[in-house]
Amino acid sequence: MSPNRILYSEAPDPEASGSGAARQFEGRLLRTDDAEILDIVAAGRDDFQIAAHMWARIWTGDRELRWAWLDSDWLKEHARTKLATQEPDGRMIITSLPDALRLFLAQYGSDELAHGKQQVWSRLR
Repeated sequence: MSPNRILYSEAPDPEASGSGAARQFEGRLLRTDDAEILDIVAAGRDDFQIAAHMWARIWTGDRELRWAWLDSDWLKEHARTKLATQEPDGRMIITSLPDALRLFLAQYGSDELAHGKQQVWSRLR
């Protein structure tokens, strides 16, 4: 499955230099029986960095998108026992193969305990 491009920008803040700058990401959607999970990674390649993936549970509607990062302590504890992980500087890095990660996200990603606070984005037009 090829990734889709995502362009993200916030409204500029006149008091913050560099605010409002657009950032590019790539996203792949994982659909399970109970949830849709978006795998997001920064677009572009850098030979000096490892691509860091972030996962968000999403709920779509006609005029809104609700989403929440899959980053709860509950989910991290399950990841420690089910996946290969490392935690340099207190940040979890999952080193399992992609198939194992997809199975993990399909099993645990739909649970309400897996994510934090939901954000709501509304379509303006």
